[in-house]
Amino acid sequence: MRDVALDTAGNVWFGLTSRGVSVLTTSDSWVNFSQTDGLASNSVNTLAIDSTGKPWIGTDGNGVSVLDHKGTLASKSDDVWTTYAGGTPLLSGNILAITFDRWGQTWLGTLGGGASVYSTVQVRQIYLPLVMRNAP
Repeated sequence: MRDVALDTAGNVWFGLTSRGVSVLTTSDSWVNFSQTDGLASNSVNTLAIDSTGKPWIGTDGNGVSVLDHKGTLASKSDDVWTTYAGGTPLLSGNILAITFDRWGQTWLGTLGGGASVYSTVQVRQIYLPLVMRNAP
């Protein structure tokens, strides 16, 4: 085991060195995810759960996979996997750290590729009128 994370529902996620991810659910059952399910690699370095409950799973060479399990861990039929691979858009697929900032951006620390950020934050500029006060 390389990493462990707790999701908002109370499930415990374990990142494994060569067997993907195992989840101990709140009902004391186990669910396993691997490459055959859509995970980028069975060699997991790190994982973190974002504010929406989606696990971000950093692998040892194949980038990061994000799982939207639609709230149904036991049923894999509705799972949606998104993978960001090394080279594009990440400079390295060897993910060593994952964290989230207060704006909901995802920061990925890589081996040999520095840090990458995934952001859906929209910045909006507001132009205020120029108000000048006449000198007395």
